[in-house]
Amino acid sequence: MLRDELPEAMKLWRTACERQRHGQQPPADPDRDSDHRGRATAHFAFAETVRHDEAVPGQPPSAMVMAAPAAADRVISMSDDTQRVTAAWGRIETWLCEHAAASADLLRPPAGEADITAAEVAVGVELPTTLAAWYRVHDGFDEGHGSGILPSSMTMLPLADLVDEYRIRTRDWGREAGILPFARTAGDAWSGWYVDARRGEPSYGDLGHWSVDGGDDLYPLGRGDWPLVDWLDEIAAALEEGRCLHRPDGMDERHDWPVLTGGQGLTWLDPRDPRLFPDGMIKLDGPR
Repeated sequence: MLRDELPEAMKLWRTACERQRHGQQPPADPDRDSDHRGRATAHFAFAETVRHDEAVPGQPPSAMVMAAPAAADRVISMSDDTQRVTAAWGRIETWLCEHAAASADLLRPPAGEADITAAEVAVGVELPTTLAAWYRVHDGFDEGHGSGILPSSMTMLPLADLVDEYRIRTRDWGREAGILPFARTAGDAWSGWYVDARRGEPSYGDLGHWSVDGGDDLYPLGRGDWPLVDWLDEIAAALEEGRCLHRPDGMDERHDWPVLTGGQGLTWLDPRDPRLFPDGMIKLDGPR
């Protein structure tokens, strides 16, 4: 199976989700479709540049050592973790379609093989298989009401934005290579989530939190040991059961609770602060 082909089961539930969400296919949005096509074209052009061993604009020649095989030559092995990522995100997306349509509408199309290859070459780091598998489902989220789908009201970055964020971190901030920022707070660039992509490290593939002023720390802070796939599984369970996240260290994230907005969006807020709950906001408290 080529890496940018989705498993048949995912295609089926995605089609069902679309029908449930809209009743029928929604009218086309020319501006949004054009933007998606433009991003895909730009990524493909970048990947083609790499495949033909040409100089990559803005990158030193040493970056070329990360050039990956052509898309037609790369095959995905559906490892247990890859299948778990697909299944976990399927549960999350199904829940969004049923309860948070505004957030579901912000999910971008899948990233293709050229997109993933281009991103890996641009940053000089191979994406962990779980993160790459997630991008094959959706190339991040669009900005807008309900884009704070991930815990702490974070939004998943499209691959092009991940590359930009990574370059800023390593070039301007002097941060360590191999820390891939895949999400940031919706509406700003002050903090976010990352995945450790440093091969050989005990924390490889684990979740971490980054911030402009606080540095990079594995999450839970001071402990880590939360693989990305386990985190996605826990997000799915929290939404389905209407509760906060249960961390691997046995603590509950009671300061970060899934909430539905009046505009059918999902966000995550601290339920202890009533100022964060204007009229129309609903804290999830049990299955819906």
